[in-house]
Amino acid sequence: MSFLASEKQLNVHSFYELQNTKLRSTLEHLFHTLDEAAITTLMAKLQWLEVRGGEVLFRQGEEGDSLYILVSGRMKAILEADTAEERLAGEISQGECVGEMALITGEMRAATVYAIRDCLLTHLSQEDFKQLMSEYPEVGISLSRLIINRLTHTMNHSKTPAKTFNIALVPASPEISLVTFVKQLLEALQQLGRVQYISKERLPASLKTNSSFSKEADFALHHWLTEQEMEQDYVIYLADDSHSPWTQKCLRQADKILIVVDAKSKVSLTELEREVLFNSKRKCAQTRELIVLYPEHTEVPYRTHELLVQREVSRHYNIRHNDEGHMQRLARMILDKGIGLVLSGGGAKGFAHLGIFRALQEAGVPIDMACGTSMGSIIAAAIAHEWNADEMLETGRSAFVRDKPLNDYTLPVISLLKGHKLQKINKKYFGEGHIENLWLNFFCVSGNYSTAEMVVLDKGPVWKAVTASVAIPGILPPVVEGNDLLIDGGIFNNFPVDIMKARFGGRLIGVDLLADKRYTLNYTQLPSGWTLILSKIFPFLKRYTVPSMASIIIKSTLMSSIVHQRSQISELEVAFSPPVAEFGLLDLKSYDKIVTAGYQYAKDYLQEIDIETQLLQRIKIRA
Repeated sequence: MSFLASEKQLNVHSFYELQNTKLRSTLEHLFHTLDEAAITTLMAKLQWLEVRGGEVLFRQGEEGDSLYILVSGRMKAILEADTAEERLAGEISQGECVGEMALITGEMRAATVYAIRDCLLTHLSQEDFKQLMSEYPEVGISLSRLIINRLTHTMNHSKTPAKTFNIALVPASPEISLVTFVKQLLEALQQLGRVQYISKERLPASLKTNSSFSKEADFALHHWLTEQEMEQDYVIYLADDSHSPWTQKCLRQADKILIVVDAKSKVSLTELEREVLFNSKRKCAQTRELIVLYPEHTEVPYRTHELLVQREVSRHYNIRHNDEGHMQRLARMILDKGIGLVLSGGGAKGFAHLGIFRALQEAGVPIDMACGTSMGSIIAAAIAHEWNADEMLETGRSAFVRDKPLNDYTLPVISLLKGHKLQKINKKYFGEGHIENLWLNFFCVSGNYSTAEMVVLDKGPVWKAVTASVAIPGILPPVVEGNDLLIDGGIFNNFPVDIMKARFGGRLIGVDLLADKRYTLNYTQLPSGWTLILSKIFPFLKRYTVPSMASIIIKSTLMSSIVHQRSQISELEVAFSPPVAEFGLLDLKSYDKIVTAGYQYAKDYLQEIDIETQLLQRIKIRA
């Protein structure tokens, strides 16, 4: 960590002018209620500071005697416990303030903050803060408002990934040509903001003279790169296909590292991959993601699950060569601006998901990632295969109506149904394909009966994951996974908006099936089972409006997550709540009616809200 020398010493006057312009813009955004005189005075008191990737800005427990503003770079806050375990508190991206809480409260630092990559900050000491407060009391008010807003957002909203600005593309081996890929990716990224593409060949001539990057050359290069970052929304660095000085520089500048492999690549790691994934790994390492490129006419990805065995990455993307839609999806996803579809559980009411998806397709809304619970998991998995709406409607009719998955009754020791038919049907339509091999990022939620914990299923056979997610206790048997029994995910999280938000960020569309019919009771005490059976046999006897045993079991499994489900609606850009209350949770025979109800509702709703303004344009807002 070092304070910057004077402009005269560095002889980079234009660089400092750009720094100050960027700083003023950042301050005006952070403290938008301050007038120009207060901003100018604040700028005069701030000191510039550089922190290299891997260095510590401050440690948990230290005195909080200053605040910092991150002008460029990326940092990570870690909560250190007495044990060896540490917990990520969050990431700080450029334009954000860090350390302000301790400055105001006078308490010790609550977390240790590391630089993920080379960072440029400004620093305000406690003494200068007090002087500023005496002259401009509104500075303290603005800072307090900033803290309150941040705390309020943390309490009321799901955690999301920090904004991404710099991305390093790393070809895993010399055999991978990225010329066409980079061209198409840049075209897609330019629809989302201003993009600068930097490779070793595109450096200014004065910076190419020393390929080993001496201390002086590295200094000049570092400030030139920082200048490019300040003028753009996003910067894409293309690394060499070896661990060269230029590759190392790209890695140090990146918020996120994308390793690009060909689907035909060897399962074993290349030397460069090993260096990037393991040898360069630090406590403060950047996010590492994998792009698997498939041939142009590939219908279903087939090798990603094998490639991921040795490649420990936070995300992966299956991309088809020369596919414009795939490249646009990749651009949105790597910037955490993907459009996600979250489908709740709800038994047969979940057929409405199919109608809503059809309406979204007709409206031209791209879906980049999908997830769901229970019935929602089955529909989301189909979407992640990139099946079109018509294909899904026909498959759904075949699976749920003609194949009748819920009529293999058994002696009710573990469950009312054997579950063999549902398992067989899921295998029939999803095959033995793995979640990792789906075109879209997908996960579903299940419950671990053995450990009483929620489980997020994002790898392994698709059929097994969705069968577990829909294994309603008492109705269907648990799914065996190792030494654990997996059951319906609706018990823990029937509407996993928060999980999708934390994993992928982006703009989310959700389909909530909470609506249920209300019973008008015509009795003061529940009739006996025999009375109910006789009333169904003999039409002249009194009819009773009571839910079936299966409906009671299913709804009971959802009750524990209903409050959570309602709280998730505020996290959505578009929230659908189709009118399916009149249908039962096991009303498979009403398949077409439920699909039509969802489709018509969604079609009308999308026309009302202007989906272009509500969702699609918001993705293109520059960070």
